[in-house]
Amino acid sequence: MLQDTSDDCNPDSPNTGLTLKINSKHVVWLLGILISIATIAYLVINLDWITILGLVTGLQWGWIIVAVVMYAFSLVFRAYRFKYIYYSKPASIVALLPVVGLHNFFNYILPARSGEFSYILLAKQKLDIPYSEGTATLLAVRIYDFVMIAAILLCVLPFSWMNMPDWVFIASLVFSVTVLLVFAGMLYFVRRWTVGPGYVDRNNALVSRFGSVIRQLSIGLKQIYAHRAHLNIGVFTLGIWLCLYTNFYFTILGLGYSINFFQVVMLSLVMVPLTLLPLQGVANLGTHELAWVSVLLLFGYPEETALAIAVGSHGFLFLLVVLVGGLSFAFSWFSQNRYSEDQ
Repeated sequence: MLQDTSDDCNPDSPNTGLTLKINSKHVVWLLGILISIATIAYLVINLDWITILGLVTGLQWGWIIVAVVMYAFSLVFRAYRFKYIYYSKPASIVALLPVVGLHNFFNYILPARSGEFSYILLAKQKLDIPYSEGTATLLAVRIYDFVMIAAILLCVLPFSWMNMPDWVFIASLVFSVTVLLVFAGMLYFVRRWTVGPGYVDRNNALVSRFGSVIRQLSIGLKQIYAHRAHLNIGVFTLGIWLCLYTNFYFTILGLGYSINFFQVVMLSLVMVPLTLLPLQGVANLGTHELAWVSVLLLFGYPEETALAIAVGSHGFLFLLVVLVGGLSFAFSWFSQNRYSEDQ
């Protein structure tokens, strides 16, 4: 049914805030695209393309294959993590894998972190998971991700603090302790807080809707907590990040360079806040190079080498994500058609 949208141009209309929000989203998308264009221009001007050609022709395929295997394991672990975090209905790993692959693809390709929301839609469409549960589980896995990154970094710091500047050590320590303390506080809050009926403002539909969303999200988090699958979720989250770290590590080895595990952890630590920014470019173009070059320069790599590693690793990861996204789409389409024929 068509609806009258003439009020959208009226400054006194209650829909004005929504219109401004949509316009702001468009601005963020545009900025993300501009960042990608600026990065491409910088690379075209400053990159030593002969070095990049040497990386491509001199790939060490043994390490590259191991990197691909580690990436595949990370997707399997993501699927198992969602399996244990759902609370309304079970989901099979076979059904979850294409959802995870497509979510990972959209989250990587689309600018401004807008691909995150694809998971909520995919979970509803492919698994019949309610939107409220999809939102709550997405928030929960991101919280577990931050906690695991902080925990791994805290374990690595005692063995690497002598090889880093003091400010890096202090910043890493503060980040880890802060994340773990916030997580402990959230667990206490979720456990103790009783979800009320929700706030209703008859004069402001937007405020009422926001209150309803917060209430549904709170119910979801309490359901996840009551599910008592923290150990399983934590183990699979650890597996995800160890696989991603080793994927980065073996990718760099495959490009013909050497790096130690702590430096890979630092790469991830810098990439996480950058990729969470709403200004992330298309296919992470710009934020990936900024994170990798910054960390590699910090550890004494020449600028030309750091830029070559950043571009080479980004190109490899892009191809890998596109390949997995294509396979996930094909598998999902085949399964849906097969199910329709059986019906």
